[in-house]
Amino acid sequence: LHHDGTEHRGLSATVVVPHGHVFTLGDRPDESNDGRFWGFVPEKNIIYRAWFCYWPINRMGPVR
Repeated sequence: LHHDGTEHRGLSATVVVPHGHVFTLGDRPDESNDGRFWGFVPEKNIIYRAWFCYWPINRMGPVR
């Protein structure tokens, strides 16, 4: 969504994520092919968990 709440790339303002799935967003919304293009990801397909964040710099460190 744009900062003013209007739609971006055809998504409505409300997205309901089905139980057992996640919705992903890329870090560069205007250039990312992410969940807006290929839909929801089943949790069973996630095989690793993030363990370290390096950006933004002020939040660098282990992921809690």
